[in-house]
Amino acid sequence: MGHVIGAWFERDVVAVTGKDAAGFLQGQLSQDVAALPVGGSAWSLLLQPTGRLVAWLRVTRDGEASFRLDVAAGWAEAVVERLSRFKIRVDVEMTEVDGGRMLSVRGVDAVTAGAVDPLPAPGSSVGV
Repeated sequence: MGHVIGAWFERDVVAVTGKDAAGFLQGQLSQDVAALPVGGSAWSLLLQPTGRLVAWLRVTRDGEASFRLDVAAGWAEAVVERLSRFKIRVDVEMTEVDGGRMLSVRGVDAVTAGAVDPLPAPGSSVGV
């Protein structure tokens, strides 16, 4: 049985809502946002038009017109600033909301070894 380690990381969260949210994010993120089912999430990149990386984030679809962008602590403002530059004639609102923490676990068979329970869905809280 291998070693298992875990660490908590602070996260910022940006809520993106509005009837045009899915189409807007589809054009701004590297992930196929339109294909995400409600409750689904995926890692994605937010890039400058030149291809320069702005942020690596997890996008979660909370509803048909509601998304959550989970990004490393301290990066929500940069994400909102970058997305706002291209918010032209679309019904989209971006709001920084209370962040959370993410548990990152590494190791051979961390779950099957009994070191941790399977992690809850993104956005769910787990006790410390």
